Amino acid sequence: MKLLVKAVVVAGFLAFALSPAGFAAAELTVEDMLFLDMETDIATKTKLKISESPAIVTVVTAQDIEEMGARNLSDVINTLPGMYFSLPGSGILGAMWADYVRGIYSNQTLHPMIVLMINGTQINDAAQDSWCALNSYGTVFLDFIERIEIIRGPGSVTYGGSAIAGVINIVTKKGSKNEAEAAFGTDGLKKGFLKFSKNIGESRINVLAGLGDSFLSNSEAASSATGSLVKSEKKYLYNFASRNYLLDLSLKGFDWQNMVLWGRMNTPFTQLFMVSADELRARIEHTTILSSLSRSVSLDDARLNSKISYRKMVYSFPFGPVTPPNIPLPLWPDGITGNAEFATDAFAARVEYLYNGLSNQDILAGYESLYEYMDDARLSSNQLNPNSFFSVVYLKGKQRNVNSFYAQDTFYTENRKLSLNLGLRYDLYSDFINGRALSPRVAVVYKVMENYVLKAIYGTAFRPPSFSETNVTPDLPGIKNDPAIRPETIKTFELALDCALLERANLRLNYYNNTVNDLIASVTSDDPAKTWNTNVANQKSWGIESEAKYLLDSRSYLFANASYLGESKDADTGIAAAFVPEWLLNTGVNYAFTDKLSAMVKGFYRSQLKQGPGDTRGDIDPFWLFATSVNYNIQSHNVYLSVYNLMDQAWFDPSISSNNLIEPIQGYGRRFDVGYRYYF
Repeated sequence: MKLLVKAVVVAGFLAFALSPAGFAAAELTVEDMLFLDMETDIATKTKLKISESPAIVTVVTAQDIEEMGARNLSDVINTLPGMYFSLPGSGILGAMWADYVRGIYSNQTLHPMIVLMINGTQINDAAQDSWCALNSYGTVFLDFIERIEIIRGPGSVTYGGSAIAGVINIVTKKGSKNEAEAAFGTDGLKKGFLKFSKNIGESRINVLAGLGDSFLSNSEAASSATGSLVKSEKKYLYNFASRNYLLDLSLKGFDWQNMVLWGRMNTPFTQLFMVSADELRARIEHTTILSSLSRSVSLDDARLNSKISYRKMVYSFPFGPVTPPNIPLPLWPDGITGNAEFATDAFAARVEYLYNGLSNQDILAGYESLYEYMDDARLSSNQLNPNSFFSVVYLKGKQRNVNSFYAQDTFYTENRKLSLNLGLRYDLYSDFINGRALSPRVAVVYKVMENYVLKAIYGTAFRPPSFSETNVTPDLPGIKNDPAIRPETIKTFELALDCALLERANLRLNYYNNTVNDLIASVTSDDPAKTWNTNVANQKSWGIESEAKYLLDSRSYLFANASYLGESKDADTGIAAAFVPEWLLNTGVNYAFTDKLSAMVKGFYRSQLKQGPGDTRGDIDPFWLFATSVNYNIQSHNVYLSVYNLMDQAWFDPSISSNNLIEPIQGYGRRFDVGYRYYF
């Protein structure tokens, strides 16, 4: 009965708002715009319509991003059902941000539970399982994107570890159209982007370059690290700088791609949780280097895909000068300064065989091998002697070998109205006890009638513990390792309906039920004087997601989505999970006044966030944020204006840390962006 009530509320919202969170490209057909016929291979590695994929899939296109006037990746992700990326504000430097996907909280910096890929090459590393330089608040990477493919729900059957809550694959621009862009805005936004593609004989070169700078908000930062609540004056918080470069070379079926992503973030807090002066902001610098060579060969009734790749992540955390309250200032007249840094290198190879020679059957078999190595992570500072630096290893160098075998078989009835997808993946890890994982998926997709599709999906996924959770050295006296730490795992059951209620309307309804076991967190260890990362809890959650869209004409549409996420609890105690929003809502309209001028107006709602047990900072209020964007196109020119937080609404996101010293972070106020694109 309770589930029925929630479903009625969700459906009622959609009926009132008249439509989804997927946006459309004007050159697509009506069916494409309603996501009935748009194809993607993210779920099975074989091209399938979104409505017929054995997973809950959403695709966001470059035109969608332009129409919504998004500044960063979080602006885009937060338009999707069941997904919310918070502001940074967690961890020792107040620099980590949280992801909430279907009631599951994860830390995007340390263990996001979401596999992120660029053109099918994974970004997540073994050191922190993080996205490194591709943070979700950088302002320039959106211009690199042709489309974003998203799976909500387990993805380990295809992509292995870390795909507990979902999978995101970013496909970069490769088309023949060249592009230049410049944009400016409030909160210090400055960005530029260039794309150049050219055929040279039998080869093709594709170059993308971009740079961007902006602050995340103009507000107060507050902390109780000194024993009493200390607030800064209103000021710019979280400066993000990005420098991104991509080079594609294609020749005779080979595709060689090289990418360098560099990002820097200045945080408003010191490494001791205190509010810092502007000139003392802690700095975090990340560099990601990706290089891959791939080829796809057509055979009789089959295709052979192969790929080798290299990934390097460099982490640097310069800090200071800082003078803690318990150290006499005369001894450290210039304060305590230092830097923590480490790097990882990963080499991977993959081969896949796709066979469709059998009637009404698609078969996939694949093998992946990964070798990843992390150097010693060192902290150098003058903490012991103001006149000299000492160095300590805080994470011991480590290597990881992973061998993975996977297979999928999709059976179809003669009329293709009914399909059964069976998938299984086996991963063998070298660096932790019982490093074996089996990830199955069973999915039934039934086309009841034209444009009415039902799905039932069961799948599992896992996240292996990262090096930062398992390899702390004794040089950090307050922390130890748990040798018996286990991977986090999830079992998910999903029901879905994708249908066209009217000729120009589409409705998608999803029900999910998650059981997450062995969640990892930092808590007091078996030695009361030390903490460790260990398995602390199990979680159960269920919810309902919905999307709807109504086309007014070929370029204008109403959209809405609503997600109920409130049933997320500790499986053993029944206590509600902290900071999980009960409701997420998106609704709006994109209207084309002429073939040159269009505008979007939209609203986003996040319900109240409740603090966890023992947290005395109080719950975080709900909010509505409204935004508008205007695009004017004439010949090869595009001019755009976007305004986010149109009503200048005050809103906050949580700071999640074991000591609860940092206060919730205030989001941006009214935000203006204006830009110009030239296509040539």
